[in-house]
Amino acid sequence: AKLDGIGFFRELFTIYCPLVMSTISAFILTSVMSVFSFYLVPMFLSGGNIGVNGSMYTIPWFIFEGAQDGNGDRLVDITTIGMIFSLIMLPIIWLTKRITDKLTPDVNF
Repeated sequence: AKLDGIGFFRELFTIYCPLVMSTISAFILTSVMSVFSFYLVPMFLSGGNIGVNGSMYTIPWFIFEGAQDGNGDRLVDITTIGMIFSLIMLPIIWLTKRITDKLTPDVNF
């Protein structure tokens, strides 16, 4: 591009940005997918203590605890909550993937 006399901004937007957009697209998609997993952070920071009056008790923490207990009565509730979260997040992740695919051009190296 330098030999052809392309300027800095044209080189930036026609060469570098299309090459980096697939990485940015993957980052956006994984960020959207990890929305619910960030709610496990209080568990790791507090060392397993749910806080005063359960103030740090989150839904993913409830699922994690229920799966660790192995209580048969709670497993149905845990599975149902997990399936509901999956059904809520599936269209959001699919829509994000479609949007990032439209925004990012296909680049062959």
